[in-house]
Amino acid sequence: MENGYLALFPLLILLGLIKRMRDKRATNTLKINAEERMTPSFQLPDATDVIIRDEAKQNELVWNELIRIHQVHNFHFGIYEAEKYIDTTFAISEKETAQYRYQIFEEELNFTVCVLFSYPTEITTDLFVLASHFNNRLNFGKVVIDVENQNVIFTYRNDLAYYALFKEKIHFHLKRHFHISKDIHEAFVKCVAEREEPAVIFGELMKKLNQENNPES
Repeated sequence: MENGYLALFPLLILLGLIKRMRDKRATNTLKINAEERMTPSFQLPDATDVIIRDEAKQNELVWNELIRIHQVHNFHFGIYEAEKYIDTTFAISEKETAQYRYQIFEEELNFTVCVLFSYPTEITTDLFVLASHFNNRLNFGKVVIDVENQNVIFTYRNDLAYYALFKEKIHFHLKRHFHISKDIHEAFVKCVAEREEPAVIFGELMKKLNQENNPES
């Protein structure tokens, strides 16, 4: 019987070593996974906690960056410090200019422009249909029909905290808002001038943009 135990002794040692190796490997895996979860996939700016918690700091950072962008690029703009907005004039088409407003309001940065300055009331329904085509397709901004003032607005807004952390996104979104507004303006002007079906106007615009983005297709 004693010889039987001695014969099993090397096997028990081997099983013990295998278990220790498995336990060690599992511990290392858990450490790696924990580190992966704790490490962000993007580089956070310094003093992140201060920016996230301090609304006044967010306001200051975003406002100063807005002014800096306009000054560096020599835009034609006016600053309204008390109301915290900047009005900038850009060419929305070859023949027309529009006033773009960038305003800090209720802990958000708002981008707003009037893409159609007036319209006849009899085509209001068509304009709502055209706006719905854009809003169903857009993942940036919203087209709003202002019935009271009989104009069309294109607007986008996002949290101040986001722009305070990633200031480069302010200029990026400023450009994106501008370029999209030009396409929306073109479609709504065409709807008023030609009284074409909204679905046809929107389809032609999408076809044009697709050809511009894929000239060889």
